[in-house]
Amino acid sequence: MGEEPESPSPDKPTFLCIEYPGMVKNVPAMLDTLGGLTNIARVYSESSRRLELRFRPDDIFCKPTCGERTTEAAFLLSVKRMKRKRPDGSYEYKLKTNILGYVDCTFKFSNLCDFQYLPVERTPEGGYRSIYREVRDE
Repeated sequence: MGEEPESPSPDKPTFLCIEYPGMVKNVPAMLDTLGGLTNIARVYSESSRRLELRFRPDDIFCKPTCGERTTEAAFLLSVKRMKRKRPDGSYEYKLKTNILGYVDCTFKFSNLCDFQYLPVERTPEGGYRSIYREVRDE
């Protein structure tokens, strides 16, 4: 089915894994919820710290959820599936794997998040409007 993966070598880089508890559609916004790359680097360099995630980083009312550090051995792989059409019309698949590096630390967000309360008021149309800026400026 596939070719033999390359053997591990000590010259491969190491990576940090963050198991983000959500669907990431905007990478810069996701990094903001984790405090940015500098905060991630600071937390990674101190072995006793947990990684905080704030779903609304600009909201002072947003309570963080914390990711716990685990040390599990893992690989970061690149897997390519190549498809070739046979003369009879069927397809032949071949997998090509490549070890990009090793994961030496993983942050997992396994705890449930606290309920989040937003400062809102009801609009005449029946919806809600955020009054965060008015509450914060006082």
